[in-house]
Amino acid sequence: MITGQICLLLWKAIETPFQWNLVMKCALITLSAVSAVVIAGALLAISQFNLSAMPEPASMENYLATSARRLLVRRGSREAIPTAPANLAASIEEGGKLYGTDCAACHGLDGHKPTDAGRWMYPRAANLTSREVQQYSDRELFWIVRNGIRLSGMPAFGKVETDEHIAGERQPERRGRDTLRSLALARGDSGRIDTGEKDRTTQAHVVHPGARAAAAILKASYLNKLEELLKRVRPRLATTHHLEFRNCFGAVAGYVDGNIFASCGKFGLALRLPSQTLTELFGEPDVSPLKYFEKGHVKKEYAVIPPRIIGDRTRFQKLVDKSIKFALSVPR
Repeated sequence: MITGQICLLLWKAIETPFQWNLVMKCALITLSAVSAVVIAGALLAISQFNLSAMPEPASMENYLATSARRLLVRRGSREAIPTAPANLAASIEEGGKLYGTDCAACHGLDGHKPTDAGRWMYPRAANLTSREVQQYSDRELFWIVRNGIRLSGMPAFGKVETDEHIAGERQPERRGRDTLRSLALARGDSGRIDTGEKDRTTQAHVVHPGARAAAAILKASYLNKLEELLKRVRPRLATTHHLEFRNCFGAVAGYVDGNIFASCGKFGLALRLPSQTLTELFGEPDVSPLKYFEKGHVKKEYAVIPPRIIGDRTRFQKLVDKSIKFALSVPR
């Protein structure tokens, strides 16, 4: 109403063509001035823009990008996701392997500490145990993993994996996989177990109640075996060094002072050893190189130790000592 009255008064004030031309000229000059300021500001911003990914994102940039992303993800994630897999145990184990091949290259094996490649992306690869990520619903996480996020480095796995694989659906003709949150947050069988101090990692909520229990059983079986073998030959290792265990491609890896030296999984026990020791071991018929997957790459610094050698306490102890010494000598 008020705007209409103003327009009416302005129209009455313009009584002659000269006055109308004057108003138009003023409007044109004002528009030109505003446009010039905007263009100048844009050119200045472009000239000052740093294309490098080295600097940390500014707090305001972080806030605006995070808020916009959360809003757009919430808007896009309205479709239903597949239900829980029937065989949770097999699905969780397979989920750990697929996390290792699809996600660990950027987010790290434990999902907590991104790799160097992920740490220097722009924006940085997310810490999957962080509060920011934990606040996403399973539906939103499914959408992120399936569709990816533009200009962030997060790829779209919808063209690589089926919806059932992404969400953890178990189908007879396909490989099983963990529930979405166990995959996307790298929790369940991907968390860190630290014997030196209390585990600081927050437990993630899993939508399907049996998933966490099944994951714990799988993880504990490898963990218990590795701890038992180490205690048998080096019972004071956890007191003389910082000893911890982490998920590694569906297995459990042992770290001493932050350096990986052993791994335990379906393949048995593997030790990280110097090349001369490996050459000697590979000369024995029942010693094999480590492969996490049947068709995967050989881990060149590792040998799978057969029960025959593990049963020989003296020899096994020497190999464990060599493995620890070698791991500590290799720069991280």
